[in-house]
Order: sequence, then C-alpha cells, then structure tokens
Amino acid sequence: MNDEKLAIILTPNSEKELKDKIVEIDKALPNTQYQVVAVLTDVSPMNADWMLASPDLTYIVVDEDLEKVKKKCIARYLVSNWITYLLFLGMEEKITEEDLNKRIGFIEAEPHLIGVVGDKYEITDDFIEKKVFHKVIKERTLDKETFDTRCRDAEGNLRTVNPDTLLTTVKMWDIMGGFTVNSEDPYLEYCMLVQAVGYTILPLTK
Repeated sequence: MNDEKLAIILTPNSEKELKDKIVEIDKALPNTQYQVVAVLTDVSPMNADWMLASPDLTYIVVDEDLEKVKKKCIARYLVSNWITYLLFLGMEEKITEEDLNKRIGFIEAEPHLIGVVGDKYEITDDFIEKKVFHKVIKERTLDKETFDTRCRDAEGNLRTVNPDTLLTTVKMWDIMGGFTVNSEDPYLEYCMLVQAVGYTILPLTK
C-alpha cells in the first residue's frame, strides 16, 4: 500500500467481537498501515489488558443504548491526526488488501472528484428517500434537476453506498461535518450532501 494512512472504524458489541475482528483484519491487511478505532460496549476491565497494550488500537466504551451512527461520529474524535482515510467497516463485512488498495486508488486518482467509495447500496424505502431528498435540496438550495443530475445514476436511483463499507477521506468527513445523527438515514444523507457540493461517490458491485 502507499503512504496514505487508514483508520478502520468498528462498532462491536463486545470485547470478544472486537478481538476476533482485529485478528481477522491483521491477517487480511499484512502490508497496510492502519489504526483501529473501536466504539464498543460490554468490556470487562479484568480482560482488557490486551486492548491497552495494542499500539494500533484506540477505543472508548459507551452506553449500550447509544445508536450506532452516534458511535461512528464519536469514533472520529479518536482518530489520530496522521490519518488520511476513514473506513467504516461493519462487523460482518470482509476486506482484502487488494480491494482496499483499489478503493483508495479511485480516490487518489481523482481526489477533487470522488468523495466516497463503497459497495453499491439500494434504497428501498421511498419515504426515507423523499425525506432526505427534501432536506438536502433545502439545505444546499438545489433545484430538483441539479439534485437529480448530481445524485442519481443512469437508472434514476440515488447514488449511495453500503454504510458498512463506506470509505471516505478525513478531509471530506470534516468538510461535511460527518453523519447527521438525527437524519432519517444518516449514511444516505452523507452521500447526498457529498454529491450536492459537487463531488461524486463510487458505488462498487461485488
């Protein structure tokens, strides 16, 4: 991998789930420089010594009732200042070094154009789509034609990515202000806002 630095954001439900995921990531990304940032619940102080001793892990324990999107927003404040990319990785999702390098490569090739890369994700709830649509065009003072041109694909579907494979830059995240926690769909809204300001996102098919 190149010299760009990566933070992998995880939201495990337990210490064991986190440990298993870190072992999996270590095997999958042997040549990648990365930091794991975990926002989790249910940590036993007696069994957490390995977490404190891990140089590439930063974590915080939060209330178990905290919404996942809020956990992801909290994670941003734990990311080291040398990090360039944020990968929001679901606990069930797998990543390979080849695939990761390809995704980062898309952004590096056109950093002033591509703001988000991830697996293709289809919105099936018309109500949520309309709520996000009206909020984005109001906040960004866009007309419908401009919104459709920037945010829809050739088939007319909203261009968005799976929130459990969402890769973005720290710079883009900070410009957009992260996920809107009180949104009907924070991840869809993030993708729409990125496109509304003139960037594009790249949904990939497996």
